[in-house]
Amino acid sequence: MEITKTLDYQTLWEATSTDVYVEETMLRWHLWPGGSLVITDVADAMKTGKTCRMWILNHKNWPQPESGADIFNTIDKVAEDEAKGTPGWEESKLAWFMRKLRGLPGPTPWDDKFVLPYGVTLEIRDERSVRTYSPFAKLAPLKALPPKWTLAHTKRALANGQYTNAKCNGYYTDDYAWDAACNYRQGSISGQHLLKELVESPSGWWTSIHDGDHLRVSVCCHSFNSNEFTLRLGA
Repeated sequence: MEITKTLDYQTLWEATSTDVYVEETMLRWHLWPGGSLVITDVADAMKTGKTCRMWILNHKNWPQPESGADIFNTIDKVAEDEAKGTPGWEESKLAWFMRKLRGLPGPTPWDDKFVLPYGVTLEIRDERSVRTYSPFAKLAPLKALPPKWTLAHTKRALANGQYTNAKCNGYYTDDYAWDAACNYRQGSISGQHLLKELVESPSGWWTSIHDGDHLRVSVCCHSFNSNEFTLRLGA
């Protein structure tokens, strides 16, 4: 995961296979090797009753390595056509490209796609906001310890940095040798990465709080993924 104020081609290319969250535009960009790009509007992420629009670009030859450059060629061409000769458009290609995408009707039918230059197709989807993570989302901070601790409280604590010592106690797969070689992924973790998992892959998660142990919060997925952090209500 990478968080940035603005975005340019170099940053996007260097972050291939990583979610890039852009504060200025409230967009998430994910460039996949071989000619695939997914852009998500995260302005309403993690809100109930809302949706987040997604634009999914795929090259016809994906995932061939040589197809990756055509994603950028497509952005160039679409931005140039949208700018219609506006002076200085080359300095804001991504902005002109998104202006075009935002103006297209959607979501697209499952059996229909927009055809863009260089063999690239575009699908438009709407994802439930409660299943879309954003580091910019605002959740109400915890002011006091609730009578019953739930996953909603865990999310609020993580979103507002009301924790210390976030760590994985163990992650277990069917590959026991690999698990042992990786020391079961034990060690410090990012609270934002944990929050992202809770939001976008919510199935199987449970939480509990141990108020006699410096407010230690356990956050686990079934019995194969065990994590914890120390709650800090004053943060």
